Amino acid sequence: MAARVFTQDRIPALRKTIGLGFGIAAAGLFTIAPLYSFLMMLVGGLLRSIGGGIVWVFSTQLLLLLAPTRVRGRVFSFEQAGFSLFGAISAAAGGQILDRFSDFSTVVYGFGLITLLPLVAWSLWCWLRPPIDPNQLT
Repeated sequence: MAARVFTQDRIPALRKTIGLGFGIAAAGLFTIAPLYSFLMMLVGGLLRSIGGGIVWVFSTQLLLLLAPTRVRGRVFSFEQAGFSLFGAISAAAGGQILDRFSDFSTVVYGFGLITLLPLVAWSLWCWLRPPIDPNQLT
């Protein structure tokens, strides 16, 4: 909610904050990975959750701002279904990876590196994409 004060409903600010969310989530995973202490794992988990929450909430907000009014309900329901489906797929994949590799720390470092991929892709997309004309939004 604090980040919403800075972004309001401005599309460029929402896009930048989504990238920031990916970075915060990756930082959280990199904080957890060394398994230094329980406190550091809690801090890392908090950061990962905050980053993931920012990405989820702000991407949904951006999607609904850009979707035409007549299809917003369908877009929202499809986004929710996709989020649930990919949540289940990633939980199953994460479990399989943890079963195959014995070093938990290495696996979490790998998850952190994987989280950097959408950060890079999102940043490039935002940087290369022309700005949206607010008058075109309906």
